[in-house]
Amino acid sequence: FAVHGLEDTVPIPNFQGESYDASVATGRAFVAALPLLDVAQAWGITVTTYAGSEGRGLGYARPGEQIGLGVANLSTWAHELVHQAEHRLGALTKRGQDREQEIVAELGGAVLLTVLDQRADADWGGAYHYIKSYAKAKDGEGLLREIMQVTSRMAAAVKHILDAAEALRGEQPAAA
Repeated sequence: FAVHGLEDTVPIPNFQGESYDASVATGRAFVAALPLLDVAQAWGITVTTYAGSEGRGLGYARPGEQIGLGVANLSTWAHELVHQAEHRLGALTKRGQDREQEIVAELGGAVLLTVLDQRADADWGGAYHYIKSYAKAKDGEGLLREIMQVTSRMAAAVKHILDAAEALRGEQPAAA
């Protein structure tokens, strides 16, 4: 299922940097440098890139199989990895853009990147707007209630990823 549609992005005025190049060589270099790539690989997940500007979604997850990245963006990567963790935990039960699954993945991706000391890439402002777009509530208190309803799912997914990373490095996961 596709996530992060083009309509969810905001162009940067007078952008002077390099735009995302979906070429095979650039895509391989980006993928090779992803944090926690070893976790996805250990789970049997392949990671691929594509030109997100040519399609509707800027990222997708095929549960248990593949993550596709249409942008060179760590928050999209973390979002999709959280979807994969949810799948492994048996919590990713609906196909498509499910409201709760999207809130869990977006919040979980931001938390995961923050834990990895990648706060700027966590894009908390973008995460807030993405979560708000999926929430039923339109006021702050209602939005907070919706987030609190899925916090344990989000925490379980992030813990699952971090425990897998620790196991791959030969470390023992911290006691819960």
